[in-house]
Amino acid sequence: MKLNNLLIVTCLSFATALSVASCKKSSTNKLVGTWKVTQTGADQNGNGNIDAGEMVSFDSVGMGAIVTYTFNSNGTGTERIVFTGFLDSSISVKWTLANADKDLTITDNTGASESLHVTTLTGTDLVLASTTTPIEWIAFKKQ
Repeated sequence: MKLNNLLIVTCLSFATALSVASCKKSSTNKLVGTWKVTQTGADQNGNGNIDAGEMVSFDSVGMGAIVTYTFNSNGTGTERIVFTGFLDSSISVKWTLANADKDLTITDNTGASESLHVTTLTGTDLVLASTTTPIEWIAFKKQ
């Protein structure tokens, strides 16, 4: 009887541990949602890092534009640009993550695509870097 109870407790413990481990969110799930551009910048000194003064508020360079990207869990999404009272434009995009979720490719409805490096991806912050020289960064906040 003790052996059966021990076996049952062991099986339940293993099942619980497996269940908790399988519920862990992947970084792909962190990307799903709507993200607003908050900062942009360029690697002015060529050292490959975001240094003080290289990132500026998007409000100061975006000419009043609000730019958001929505990433759906099925690999589709939208890019939306709004100039309040003037323009509200959205285009459909497809997206994929590769290289252990470090490389993001966004393809628009014309087939044009852009590859970006994911430098930061948390539940609230996303920073993408261009694959060109000098490196350009775009920082987002989750909405």
